[in-house]
Amino acid sequence: VRAKREGVSGKVTVAVLVDKKGTVRSARALNGPPILQGAAVAAARKAKFAQDKLTTQGPRTTGTITYYFRL
Repeated sequence: VRAKREGVSGKVTVAVLVDKKGTVRSARALNGPPILQGAAVAAARKAKFAQDKLTTQGPRTTGTITYYFRL
């Protein structure tokens, strides 16, 4: 709401750590407007990945998710 009120838009890239069940175990913003980073991290933590699409041999894999905020 504050970002919208202040007219802030932009791109936020979030690094995620995903377990073998497809659940995001950690997320942190790598860049983007600070006012948008919290919303991007919150959205990333809710993401779920299909187990058969994960290309990892270990118990976890890493990746990034990019969120675009537009007014």
